[in-house]
Amino acid sequence: MRSANSEKVEFVKFHRQRGFRRRQPIESFPHWSRDNIFIRILLPKIIRFRFLELGIKVQQQFDLTIIAHPHLQQLMSITGESANLAICDGDVVVYLGQVQSDKSMLKIFTQLGKRAPLYSTGVGKMLLSQWDRTEIEAYLKRVTLVPHTKHTLVSRSKILKELDHIAAKGFSVDNEEMEAGVRCVAAPVFNHKQQAVAAISISGASMRITADRIGKLGETVKQSALKISQDIGFRTQ
Repeated sequence: MRSANSEKVEFVKFHRQRGFRRRQPIESFPHWSRDNIFIRILLPKIIRFRFLELGIKVQQQFDLTIIAHPHLQQLMSITGESANLAICDGDVVVYLGQVQSDKSMLKIFTQLGKRAPLYSTGVGKMLLSQWDRTEIEAYLKRVTLVPHTKHTLVSRSKILKELDHIAAKGFSVDNEEMEAGVRCVAAPVFNHKQQAVAAISISGASMRITADRIGKLGETVKQSALKISQDIGFRTQ
């Protein structure tokens, strides 16, 4: 018959052995290699996190499109030109929303879902002007500056000068730089962190968006962009 003390000693030995096994390196367990640990445990968690992150991003874009829509309608009514919403996606802009004017018969690059360069579009240049200087210079080094029209800026020094001018006045102009005969005027949309998360614009025939109208149109687009910004949490300091 075992004494209580012998049972206690055996239990302690067993417990220590289990603890020792737990501290063994992963390689000592043939069915649990480092690859298995990653595939069975870590990878599913990473995938779930990335899907969650992507879902949040899509939801934010969807919410922004809904919030912006009535303001785009009003902007189109005031200016008589098509109103657009776009966001930055890497080195390009993507058009997420549009209220088309009855005057516009053009099938241009601002259609929903279209992607366009940052350096040659109104919304793109507006968003680019909000980047840090080092980010802008890195962007200009890695992209090929293609002249889409004779008005497209393809000189890095001229683009930098143009972006400084845009940042100072608060709106940008695509002066037939992406498509001949089409002008756009754009302004930034800011979130609650004071970050430019999108841009809105009006686009139309250059014969209607003339040089003498651009100043007034720029202020109008800025006001619409400010209203959208305030609706998503932006507050002036």
